[in-house]
Amino acid sequence: MTIRYRISWLLPLLLAACAGGQHPAQPVKEVATADQAQYWLVDSASLPAGMPAEDGCFRVAAIIGSDGRLHEPKVLASVGRRIAAWLPSFLAQIRFDPAPQNPGRVPIRTTFTWTLSQTVETSTVSAASAAAAVKAAQAAGLPPDTLATGEKCKLEMDRQMGMPGAQA
Repeated sequence: MTIRYRISWLLPLLLAACAGGQHPAQPVKEVATADQAQYWLVDSASLPAGMPAEDGCFRVAAIIGSDGRLHEPKVLASVGRRIAAWLPSFLAQIRFDPAPQNPGRVPIRTTFTWTLSQTVETSTVSAASAAAAVKAAQAAGLPPDTLATGEKCKLEMDRQMGMPGAQA
C-alpha cells in the first residue's frame, strides 16, 4: 500500500516534468529555392564520395528541419536510371548547416533541383532559373554536352511534372 501511494503521487510529477521539457515544434517556413542559402547550406562533409556514373538531374520538395536533415522528401522528377536508384540513400545522407542569417535554425519547406554531370561539379539551381543557369554556363564556356544535359534535364523534369510549355 505504501509503494502504491508513493507511485500515485510520483507519477503525475514525472509526467509533468517530462512534458515541461518538451518544446513545441517550430513552424516550418515556406522558402523559395532562390532563398534557400539564407537559411541552410549543404554540409559538404555529408555529400557521398561516389556519384552515379551518368549525367542526369532530380527535383525534390522537402523540409530542412532544425536538425539539418531532410524530412518528408518527395521526388518530384528525376532523369537517369542510376540517379533514381541512388537518390533515396543520398536524401537520407545529406545534411545542412544553418546559414549565418539563420542562428535560430528555422526549418524550411523548399524545392531544389540538382544537375549531376560527369564533367561538371554538382550544382543547385531553382527550376524557374534553370534556363538562366544554362545560358550562364554557355557564357562560361562549358562543354556543349554539359549544356545539353542541363537543358534536357530541365525539359524532362518539367514534362514529368506536367508544367506548361514542356515538350511531351
